[in-house]
Amino acid sequence: QQIIYGDVHNAIVGAEVASITTVVQENDKNSLIAYLVDQGIPRSDVIELASIIESEEPSGLTEPLGKKGKKWVAENIKKAAEGAWGVGLSVATKVITEAALKYYGLGK
Repeated sequence: QQIIYGDVHNAIVGAEVASITTVVQENDKNSLIAYLVDQGIPRSDVIELASIIESEEPSGLTEPLGKKGKKWVAENIKKAAEGAWGVGLSVATKVITEAALKYYGLGK
């Protein structure tokens, strides 16, 4: 059994294990995009969300998405529920929230 928490991805080839960590850097749109794509959200959706996150201020310390970000999630999260994203509904919501917190420097 393998359990993965946080930002670590494991790639197993034969008997060797490689660990790759993707980190969202504060105010770094490219690291935000890379992280969300690595989590299974399609690049086209991630680019749109990242532009929104970049353009607005966080709502608070635990709710980082502003009005536009919340609207985007409400309109797009159904893709996760329908299986169009490589991540499930509850995981997608958590991943997006954690990534936004880190982008704004709130997830330390």
